[in-house]
Amino acid sequence: FSDASYVDGEGVAGIGIVLDKGLKTTLVSNWIPCCDVNYAELFAIYVAGILLGGKGTVYTDSQAAIEYIKGNITEDRPRTKDQYIRYQQKKVLAYKIRKLDLEIIKVKGHSKEFKMIELNNNEADLQARKGVAKYRLVADKMYER
Repeated sequence: FSDASYVDGEGVAGIGIVLDKGLKTTLVSNWIPCCDVNYAELFAIYVAGILLGGKGTVYTDSQAAIEYIKGNITEDRPRTKDQYIRYQQKKVLAYKIRKLDLEIIKVKGHSKEFKMIELNNNEADLQARKGVAKYRLVADKMYER
């Protein structure tokens, strides 16, 4: 399970990953510098794929990330050079994900049902927000100096 939490205006996103292996669950949270939530969602899926050893199933609530991975999103004519660069970064990340042997499955986000898929997706969301909190902790310590 993977998720991302983008902080508008700060250029940072938290990523959250839940690796559920039966009785053993591993939680991963961190932050990355990025310019939009779609890049962060793709990055979270990529890291989950790497942690799975390049094989397995990754669940995400991001339909946009799935469409990037399938190659269905095209930027007809970016208005600025910055938009073009951001689109190319997402395309490269989607390509790297396609090179892994992953099955990407869409799940409903922010569900209140008590089923394992929904609970793990909510945990991935929580870990993504925890990643943002880690960034703020680091940023606060940097400004204290």
